[in-house]
Amino acid sequence: MAEELESFFQRLADSFLGGDEVWLAAAYTYPLSIFAGSTIRIEHSSAALLTTLAKRRRDAITFGASIIRSQIVDIKVVKSLNLDVHVHWNFVAETGRAIAQDRIRFLCRRTESNDFIIESVEFLVNGIAMLKKFHNDADNQSVRLKT
Repeated sequence: MAEELESFFQRLADSFLGGDEVWLAAAYTYPLSIFAGSTIRIEHSSAALLTTLAKRRRDAITFGASIIRSQIVDIKVVKSLNLDVHVHWNFVAETGRAIAQDRIRFLCRRTESNDFIIESVEFLVNGIAMLKKFHNDADNQSVRLKT
């Protein structure tokens, strides 16, 4: 099962960065809970989730991400049907330089067709958001210095 999960989460990463909206929409259940720090976001439809993912994808590409290397760190079986999967997404530039890392906890389960579907997402570390904040803070600081 670990190899199947590795393949699923790498495909999720590839679909995210590549903008494969059809596959992404089918990979989640709705409503979908997304936890990030003290924020809880509920996506009630695939259209709403795809809008959110498109913004994150633009940020990742803006900062130079050309691939994401997905790595499962931990898998736990919860209630015999659900899986608690901790994944690191390493955003990498074409040069091979690491840009950021997301640490994400996914609650997922097997479907009747023996694939996986994601029921909730928790960002333990949101590397792209931290990078965006760092750049925005640096831009604001440089504006203050110029004035």
